Formats: sequence, C-alpha cells, structure tokens
Amino acid sequence: MWGSDSHLTGTNTSDGVWTAPASPANPAGATLSSTSGGVATVSFASSSSGVFKFVYTANGCTDTVQVSVTAKPNAGADQVVCAGQTATLTGTNTSDGVWTAQASPANPAGATLGTTTSGVARVDFARTAVGVFYFVYTANNCTDTVKITVNAKPEAGADSIGMAAICNTVSTIDLPNAKSGESWSQLGNMPKSVTINATTGVVTGMEAIGTYQFILKNTNTNCADTVAVEVRNCRKGFIGDFVWKDLNNDGIQQETEPKVKGVILQLLNADNNTILATDTTNVDGIYGFGELEDGRYKVKILKSSLPALCVLSDSIDKGINDAYDSDFNPVTGKVLLLKLKHWEKV
Repeated sequence: MWGSDSHLTGTNTSDGVWTAPASPANPAGATLSSTSGGVATVSFASSSSGVFKFVYTANGCTDTVQVSVTAKPNAGADQVVCAGQTATLTGTNTSDGVWTAQASPANPAGATLGTTTSGVARVDFARTAVGVFYFVYTANNCTDTVKITVNAKPEAGADSIGMAAICNTVSTIDLPNAKSGESWSQLGNMPKSVTINATTGVVTGMEAIGTYQFILKNTNTNCADTVAVEVRNCRKGFIGDFVWKDLNNDGIQQETEPKVKGVILQLLNADNNTILATDTTNVDGIYGFGELEDGRYKVKILKSSLPALCVLSDSIDKGINDAYDSDFNPVTGKVLLLKLKHWEKV
C-alpha cells in the first residue's frame, strides 16, 4: 500500500495502546493515530515505502505487527494538448510498469495508446478527439493516474494548391469563418505580406506568385490549424490534374476512390518528345505544370513509379465529362496532344 491507511487492531484485550518503535525507527511517511478500543489508524504518505513495525502494548505485554509499504508509481503531471497531437506518458518510481486507458468510466473516443517501454508510452489523439482522458500507470500492483485534457483543433480548411490554386488575376480567397475565440493571421510574409480579416478569413492582395501560409488559432487554448494557398500566374497556361486508383476500372473518377501519392509525371514537347518538366503527385494525388507558353504538349506517367501491383487503366476517355475520365494510354503512359494558349488551364 501507499498513500493510504492501514487499520491496526489489537485483541485479547482492547485497552492496549499502539505505538511506533523507537529503535530502530520506522521509515519516514507514516502517521499513527491515537488508540481507541484497541484500534488505531496509520496513514501513509504517497512518498512512503519500506517495512514499518507497530507495537501493541497491553497489561505490560507487547506484540508487534509489520506493514510492508510499496512505493507508489508516479504517472507524472496532468497535461493539456490539442486534437490531432501526441502526448507522452512517463511513469516513474519504477520503470517496469504498464500504461492502460481508464476502464470505467471509459475515455472519450479518439485516443490510441501505444505499448509501454521502460515506463513510457505514447497516446495519439485523432483530429476529432476532444474532452478529458485518463490513463493509469500500474507497477508492483500499485497505480497512479494522469489526466490529459484535449482541446478541439480549429478547422482552417483544405489547402488550395495544385489544381485548387487560385489565379493572380483574382488574388483573393475566402477562408472559413473564425469561431468564438479563434483568429486568422498570415504565417510569415512570403511571397508577400497580405491582408486577412481575422474574423471572416477573407484574404486580399495575393498578386505575387507563390504559396501563402495562414493560421487559424484559438487564443484561449493555443490550438491552431494552418492552410496553404497557392497563387498561380494565370497569365500563362497550366496543365495538371490528379492520379487516382480506379477501383472499379470504369475509367471515371469517383469521390470515394483514393488518390495516389508519389507517381512521377513528365511534361513533354509534343513535337519532339523533349522532357520539359517533371512533377510528382502529392498526398492528394495532385500534379501540375505551370507558367507554360502557347504550345503543343503531352503528359507522360512513368509507369515504374506506380505503386506495386498497379497498372494504368485501359478504360480511357469514358463518360461524357472529360474532366473526370482517364486519359493516359496504358501502353505508352502518355496523354495525346494538348494544345495550350495563354490563360488556359487544362
């Protein structure tokens, strides 16, 4: 036991008195109450450990009881984090314990507890996780509990990059409205400092080409989310799209079909097949080639960069909307001729 009470009960006569031995003295951390009817209570501090002895004296005779106190593990200080972040649990006062989530009442949804190694475990909180979570550190049959408060993460929205980039001829974007306690601001000043309404999220003045970063922060919890906005030179042409996994091989993009990251594409001169540029799809499957002059182009997928067991679909130019079908030849990996004029986006 630790940080708790032990009740001492003397019998064969109930008019005795409990005392702690004078020599050798007990370890520190025990407080013995007065005796009443042969019964006394010992309160042990959370820091106490070791073997404690107590003597019951009645009618000039004595008997001794021994109480073994195990050191209480330490779960550490309570923590406050934001949704989507990770907390590290560190148990001490013995490093061979195990971390578990409190069983009853159960924690809110959204926490994933890793394995314990030398008293340390990691908790990953989902972006949607919010509330108070309790985790228990158990060592030598003793426990200690830590509380982690998870605050909601602001929602800055999806990045506007690649195919979703805005034109420098527009130079403005309306980001999501800030909720109570939240405020918008620009992160840094690249490509240039712009004006953003802290409440409405309306950004103006983005004439400079490049990618702007903005942050939506809750000033009460210090939780924040960021969003990137790419500004493209629409006074020149752009070719781009995204690569997706055609689960049903119908050649038509569905919202539920996953995008593919890491696919390498080349922009070719359609007249002589010279490689003009190379791009790799991002986590959303997006690729793009910008700042293009009037001309004739082709786009080629390097089939060697496709994920294992994947091939180019043989269902090409299906459906009635060319923006949502597959255009790459499964043999050559190329898209047929693309004619581009200034300001066009293909």
